[in-house]
Amino acid sequence: MVKDRRRFNTQTEAIGFLVDEGYISNKSNFSRHVREGKVGKSADGVFEAESLLSYAALNVKRADSGKTLSREDKDRASAKAEAELNLIQEKYKRERIKRQREEGKLIDRNKLEIEIGARAGILSSLFKSEVQKRGREFVELVEGKPSKTGDLIHELIDTFDKMATKYASMKTIEVVISDDSGR
Repeated sequence: MVKDRRRFNTQTEAIGFLVDEGYISNKSNFSRHVREGKVGKSADGVFEAESLLSYAALNVKRADSGKTLSREDKDRASAKAEAELNLIQEKYKRERIKRQREEGKLIDRNKLEIEIGARAGILSSLFKSEVQKRGREFVELVEGKPSKTGDLIHELIDTFDKMATKYASMKTIEVVISDDSGR
């Protein structure tokens, strides 16, 4: 079904539209319904055809039958109006997220995971390098005695903390990800 995108700037235009659509409408009833909040306006203050039709289906008698819609039709129209509102809210949410991404406030999850993976690789490499450089020093620290395992653990944790602090203060990091499998 094609959505009616017509817009009406005045109550007179909106009433004329409803009458053309087969509803009994007049200025006094329409104005009262606007004041009661039964007739909604768009954010820019105009009446939209789809909203007017939803309003009329629930609140205005048909010219041909003199009746408003049945309860089942009202429920269906209400559910449709709610679904349309949810759709509008979802579109707004998507647009807000898109704008935030364009402004640099959000980043793509895949890019974040690659960044975290790269940083973890660098951190791991720095730690392994430090342990290899200071391996002899670690062995001398415990003098080959299992009873000094606590000293070894303390020294390794201290080494990691110093290395992580140095890593955190790096201004730039160059990460090259390559596939060395020859493909």
